[in-house]
Amino acid sequence: MPAETVARLLTRVIGLDPESLGLKVLSGIVARRLAAVGCPDEATYVRHLGRDRAEFERLIEEVVVPETWFFRDQGPFELVAELARQRRAAAETRPWRLLSASCATGEEPYSLAMTLLEAGLAPEAFVIEAADLSARALAAAARGHYRARSFRGISAPPAWFAPASDGFRLDPAVTRLVRFRQANLLSPDFFREEPSFDLVFCRNVLIYLTAEAKSRVLATLVRLLAPGGLLFVGHSEVPLIQASGFAPVPRPMCFACARLERPEASPKTDLRPASAPARPARRPAKRTQPERRPPPVPPAPHVPPAAAPEPAPDLEDAKRLADAGRLDEAAACCRAILGVQPELAPAWQLLGCVLSCQERTLEAVEALRKALYLAPGDAEALSLLALLFERLGEPEQATACRNRAERLGMTADGGGA
Repeated sequence: MPAETVARLLTRVIGLDPESLGLKVLSGIVARRLAAVGCPDEATYVRHLGRDRAEFERLIEEVVVPETWFFRDQGPFELVAELARQRRAAAETRPWRLLSASCATGEEPYSLAMTLLEAGLAPEAFVIEAADLSARALAAAARGHYRARSFRGISAPPAWFAPASDGFRLDPAVTRLVRFRQANLLSPDFFREEPSFDLVFCRNVLIYLTAEAKSRVLATLVRLLAPGGLLFVGHSEVPLIQASGFAPVPRPMCFACARLERPEASPKTDLRPASAPARPARRPAKRTQPERRPPPVPPAPHVPPAAAPEPAPDLEDAKRLADAGRLDEAAACCRAILGVQPELAPAWQLLGCVLSCQERTLEAVEALRKALYLAPGDAEALSLLALLFERLGEPEQATACRNRAERLGMTADGGGA
């Protein structure tokens, strides 16, 4: 394939699965970089990458496109706020440790900081670390200056922001609470020198990695979290991490999992309430010396139960609402279904269609990407995604989607959206 050597290099260094980006898109990126540095062919460019670290970082910047916004998905931050209020009520003295493991331009860790402050925690009651592979994204995070697209999940910028030229600037009282660093999740030394964390956010990272890279990152996440700590991931990543010593937290739309005290235990039978953590039974034995006990493990946070949900609607209900033009209700219906069945690809596809009709293009793209992760052969979703990329002015992404649809036996409409 075009750019095959560069693809292998990116897979080895950052774990990228080229199919997740689109082979045509990757080839276009490589072609632009060859032209930028004056290399006549890919082999020459690969040798150049070995000598020029700055160019390799520029290549990564083109490949790793940050997709984030403040208080993304809401549910995870609502759970964090409830847990923070628990800690405040219990007068916890040990600082709460949180990590945003792929923080992009900073919206996620800053959302955590604002959430904790608004829940009543003092700045000295928590520590927030944040890391990303992209130096450009980290520089943007350090500036704390954001445009309107970073607030697309909420009605207006929070009170922590002040208007600034071409956007909004975050209060230094928040920015100083996050410590950023450039780091590669695939590195065996990723945060190895740090104490374990109570909460780790690593959302929608695994879906872009090869199987081997997924395994390495999962091993790192297990190491990073204290027993009973919570890991927040993307909805389609929950099943993957269950086999790595985690159990899903029964909270809709949070996509959080708890690390079990004994990772080898079955999540289905061995997860105990946080207030009464499981302890393995010990056989009585004669001892000639005092028993040596391991250091105490911090108790797992008590996850407040969600209110009893109403019976979930089915997909036919959502389709009828969409067909009747009741788009807000159709979108809400889809989200309710996905809160119970996050792996239902047709619900993500329908949500993408509804959001597209509402001109909520970026949200529609994300929904359709999730549908395609769960059902890669969905040519209809690919066709709609191609139109949305054209709407966003990204013709290479649109072409990649359309080519995939054509290979599946369905030619996408070539018109604009």
